[in-house]
Amino acid sequence: SAAPEEKALAGDDELSAAKKSGIPALSELAQRYPKDVRVLLGIAKHEVADKKHTDAVGTIGKALSVDPSVNENPEVASTLWTTAQAKDSTDATFALLEGPMGSRGADMLHDLATTQGVRRDVKQRADRWLGSEAFQRSSTPALNVLVALEKAQSCKQRYALLLRAKNQGDERVLAMLKSYDSKSGCGKKGNEDCNECLRADARLGEAIEAIQ
Repeated sequence: SAAPEEKALAGDDELSAAKKSGIPALSELAQRYPKDVRVLLGIAKHEVADKKHTDAVGTIGKALSVDPSVNENPEVASTLWTTAQAKDSTDATFALLEGPMGSRGADMLHDLATTQGVRRDVKQRADRWLGSEAFQRSSTPALNVLVALEKAQSCKQRYALLLRAKNQGDERVLAMLKSYDSKSGCGKKGNEDCNECLRADARLGEAIEAIQ
């Protein structure tokens, strides 16, 4: 007769006791319940707190291979946000963000590229990736059009993106489109309209309305 199937998940009490106790207790639980990603996330949290950044990235990698949908977990995002900026674990973190983290990884790389206070080399590396084919493959349509708008060099290029923005934009794209309402910011004195060509028809207003 077949052996009784092992329970896949740790009990809530077991888990919270191990979390309080620390990495050795959690590691023991992880061996008993290899499919319970909550145990792995608990380990990663302790590892980040102990500044064992590379270990934490490895643990998150394990969690992603057990359950790819863990890429949407906010604990995973906050761990990787920290490890991306720690020098010893930047490379390993980028490997996860550019791969198994999928569209959530693309969102995080965009945030790393555009958030003030992120280490300069990390920012530049994330920004370079936003121009890659890999980015095109893993980003959501909304992020794709946002990055295209951010990288557009002229009013004409922005105008050409308005239909895509209307159909695929999210609240980040909306904020970008609303910023085009300003009729100044260009020219030597900064008092000229950067986006005069967007006022030729109703396309900008329609895109803003559609997303709202």
